[in-house]
Amino acid sequence: MQKRRAQGLCFNCDEKFAPGHRCTKSQLLILDGGCDQDIDEDDTEAEISLNALTGWSSTGTMRVEIQFNSCQLIVLIDSGSTHNFINEKIAGLLKLPARPTTPFNVKVADGSPLRCTGKFKDIAFSLQGIPFTATFFSLPIMGLDVVLGVQWLQQLGTVACNWKNLTMDFTWAGQPRHLQGICSQPIEPLSLKSISKELRHNSTAFAICLENSTATLPEHLHPNMLHLLTQFSDVYQKPRIGAVLSQQDRPIAFMSRALGPSKQAWSTYAKEMLAILQAIRTWRPYILGRKFFIQTDQRSLKYLVEQRVVTPEQQNWVSKLLGYDYEILYKPGKENRVADALSRVSGIPSLNSLFLPHSSLWDRIKATLTTDPYMLRIGQLASDRPGQPYIWKNGLIFFKNRVVIPPQNPPMIPRYELGSSPVNEVDQVLATRDEILKELKLHLSRSVEYMKQVTDKKRRDVEFYPGDFVYLKLQPYRQQSVYRRAFQKLASRFYGPFMVEEKIGSLAYRLQLPSESKVHPVFHVSLLKKHVGDTVPVSSEIPPLTDDGYFVLEPAEILDTRWVRLGNRFTEESLVRWKQLPPEDATWEVSSDLSARFPNLNLEDKVPLQGGGGGGGY
Repeated sequence: MQKRRAQGLCFNCDEKFAPGHRCTKSQLLILDGGCDQDIDEDDTEAEISLNALTGWSSTGTMRVEIQFNSCQLIVLIDSGSTHNFINEKIAGLLKLPARPTTPFNVKVADGSPLRCTGKFKDIAFSLQGIPFTATFFSLPIMGLDVVLGVQWLQQLGTVACNWKNLTMDFTWAGQPRHLQGICSQPIEPLSLKSISKELRHNSTAFAICLENSTATLPEHLHPNMLHLLTQFSDVYQKPRIGAVLSQQDRPIAFMSRALGPSKQAWSTYAKEMLAILQAIRTWRPYILGRKFFIQTDQRSLKYLVEQRVVTPEQQNWVSKLLGYDYEILYKPGKENRVADALSRVSGIPSLNSLFLPHSSLWDRIKATLTTDPYMLRIGQLASDRPGQPYIWKNGLIFFKNRVVIPPQNPPMIPRYELGSSPVNEVDQVLATRDEILKELKLHLSRSVEYMKQVTDKKRRDVEFYPGDFVYLKLQPYRQQSVYRRAFQKLASRFYGPFMVEEKIGSLAYRLQLPSESKVHPVFHVSLLKKHVGDTVPVSSEIPPLTDDGYFVLEPAEILDTRWVRLGNRFTEESLVRWKQLPPEDATWEVSSDLSARFPNLNLEDKVPLQGGGGGGGY
């Protein structure tokens, strides 16, 4: 499939694939729907709650006495379990008739599966004298004998449950029925000797369920339990992840993050991987471009790169680690004390003494102040003009409260060697990444070269020397608010000639401008044109400019007036000679606009145009 994709072929025929492609040859596709002969009438995925698996009582559960023939047991009615389950040892003692079935997994609420190999169909039992029949599956249940789940509750129809009073009311066989639950036994202190004895005789596993509902511990707790809660209080804190960045076995940075409600249910494997990804994301500037080692107390993570990546989570993790040169090492938990402490408690005072701020980075930067040309130039600017914008602080140069460092080359992305990873998927992804980067660099270099060639076609090498006369090209005169010139190309484009005083750099020159000029005397070479011969100067006076580069023009006098037809009405126009511009640059402007723009302009002494010459006046 990958070979056909690389060649651009259709998956169904040997023709090239393109948008809108249709196979020319007809194909007959047959969908064969198989049928499993051992399918029950209820094919819902079996699931059992933690309460039913461990025997704990909680909201939505109720304990009732159940009777199989002459044997009386305890059943847990659990609305969180999908099917009915029975302890596999109890099923053996009762000698229930087992039906051959294919072994399948039962999903536990925490995500771990349990293997079910036994099925008991249409087993008769009674609850407080009410007869029932149901199908049971055998599971290693602890602390309980039987579990009745949703599969049995669906047979009852409408059920009124009072979980507080442990009662159930329903209609069965046309008669109203009532079930009264029994209270669970309270938890009592048990010595270690008693627990060991029970484990030897009955092979029973015990679990202690602790719930911290108040900020302070209640006083009625057993002294031994109170001592445990006080001594190991960090165990009951909210789950966290932690990591430490070390160099030469010395810690230099710490990281600790709290886990949200959704991530608290993750497995230990996933939490450990989350801690690694978070640490790499936090310390990326320090480890990118160099090899580093990841030490974890999760042994299975050591084989992350070597094993086959099958789950979406593993594929996501591996993709985020691409581009890093790393190696995962196993370190037992008793030796990885710093990271373990960070994952338990944040802000513990004993961690403050682990880190002493010491770094040779500042010494290396100070050493470049006397050797690096860039740092020497910046240091001279900081000494000559402090705070504009560089300043000296504690032997370092600062720019806007940031330390100035010498220029450095960006880190290189390590090239992947084909076959380095035993995982085929990872090997192909990394090889494809290098091919894409190589092709991208090739296209970028071609684009840069092409743009340079196109730009150089419109450029020429021009050089002037002190004493040469050149023409200066300024922005053409445009009146934006009064009247736009009809023939803009007739306006003056060059001024001068002016003498070149000095060459500034390789592309700028200083010109000798008139003393009354307010224009900066340094210009780019593209604005200059060499003066040849004894040509009469075009214009030696440079008009004043605004901050935006436009000329500041003021009317000197009104040379003439005329009336012109604009649309359906006649408008008066005035011939204006502008200050600091030659007479040939005089323009016709609307008189009303001139009065609005220049209130102090006297238009009363204008001379009317006689005979309609030049503009068709009346």
